[in-house]
Amino acid sequence: IYEDHHCVFNAEELCQSHSSILSNYIYFLSFYCILTMWWESK
Repeated sequence: IYEDHHCVFNAEELCQSHSSILSNYIYFLSFYCILTMWWESK
């Protein structure tokens, strides 16, 4: 759970300070990170 929040928090920080293309990429990575952790926790 802690790492989930860490992923999302970092993604939001980067999204606010970079271009929209990069922020979309970071958003996708954070989503992938959470999805992977959820899958591994099953």
